[in-house]
Amino acid sequence: MDPKNKTSKYDIADLPELPLEAFELSGKLEQHGFDPVLSIKPLKLPRPKKPDVATAPAQKCSYMEKTYLSQVLYPKVVCYPPSELFDTAIATALQHPLKDVSPNEFNLDLISNYNRFYKLSKFKGTRLTNPFYCTVKYGPWSAVVVEKEACDTDGASSWTLTVNAIPGLLLHWYGTWLNVPSYPLLQIIKGDLSLNSQKPNCCPGCKWCPATHTCILNSVSCEGDVHI
Repeated sequence: MDPKNKTSKYDIADLPELPLEAFELSGKLEQHGFDPVLSIKPLKLPRPKKPDVATAPAQKCSYMEKTYLSQVLYPKVVCYPPSELFDTAIATALQHPLKDVSPNEFNLDLISNYNRFYKLSKFKGTRLTNPFYCTVKYGPWSAVVVEKEACDTDGASSWTLTVNAIPGLLLHWYGTWLNVPSYPLLQIIKGDLSLNSQKPNCCPGCKWCPATHTCILNSVSCEGDVHI
């Protein structure tokens, strides 16, 4: 909106500056795809090394792949270029003072209604001609957790966690659900893990037998005949 033609008593200049340094603990503010929108691009954590197992562990013919649903809390930062469309949003933000939510807050109803509004006056060291309008929402966001059992009896399951609302946020680990690694600014609600689906998969050296709906050794036919 042109300041000379300003008809509203609200202005983006009245918003606090986005505390970018705090939010960039988990990534960098970047352009979102081809859209003129800025958002935090999550850090990529190094993939952990597969744990060593006992010498010559017993091998299984199949393993189970389980998919769970969970929830996480994470500050999703989105900054929009100047637009008259945001005049109403800015006015609403300034009319309703917001209280900070404690980092240890786990009341999901409270968090789901919690938004913060900021302005971004500088990007990558360059002052913007007109500040961007930024929103920060903490969720809760739905997370998909996949567990893949090991093919050796002494091996640890491998796990991944993704959050559809936060593209690029990906965690890998081995062990159990409780071994999930820490990630900057991410709070995982560990008690909230619900099994969504599971399916058997064949380990190396084995194949799927439709007749028995099980995995069998490659040297065995589905009729039970051994290849010689």
